[in-house]
Amino acid sequence: MKNIIFTISMLFTVSVALAQEVNVPSEAAKTFESFINSNKDCENILWTQKGNNYIASYQKGKINHTTTFNSEGNFIENFEEVSVHTLSEIVLNYIDENFSKSKIVQCFSQTSDTAPSRSVVEIKQKGVNFMLFFRPDGTFHYQEELK
Repeated sequence: MKNIIFTISMLFTVSVALAQEVNVPSEAAKTFESFINSNKDCENILWTQKGNNYIASYQKGKINHTTTFNSEGNFIENFEEVSVHTLSEIVLNYIDENFSKSKIVQCFSQTSDTAPSRSVVEIKQKGVNFMLFFRPDGTFHYQEELK
């Protein structure tokens, strides 16, 4: 009986925290509940669903974060907004040499379940936004056009 009450209350809490944006599968509810409880200092947590993944967008202090989980509630990646002034000289030189006429829109530190922390920079070039991904040592890795 205690387990049933706990499960129902957990699902209710998660559905309230999700602002009814997504339907949480039961296997992921425990992870989402844990995430919410361990991030009490976060504000404006907004959950959305993209394919089979669940994305929590929130502010911690004045810093924007986006954390992605799979349908089982396992961590996939986190993007933390950072200042352009925190980018390494290698990253800044690459952007200057290859995208000098582009505007830096925003910068992130990305951590994932498969790769170490790296810099990600969103640029706007000729009306099109791109994400530039850099290796941990600052060397260019790849880019993706945002649609």
